[in-house]
Amino acid sequence: MNDELDEEIRKQGYFMEEEKRCPICNSKRISKIETFQVWTIKNLSSGKIIDRNTQLSPYGRVFHSYKCRKCGWESVNMNE
Repeated sequence: MNDELDEEIRKQGYFMEEEKRCPICNSKRISKIETFQVWTIKNLSSGKIIDRNTQLSPYGRVFHSYKCRKCGWESVNMNE
């Protein structure tokens, strides 16, 4: 890729993990936000939770994104 296109992709919300820096402010204060699937079984009439799957594994991870703690920049959600 050329440098201009690469820079535009990063500013639009794509984070190149190997760089480990914010594409906007160049800070190293980056957090990785991981979203996991959680299953619950509810009683339809009462709404009470009967059972809940809280055993989270890396295989249950659905999305992850990155956020700069200095300037607030956020990447797009990436799926596994």
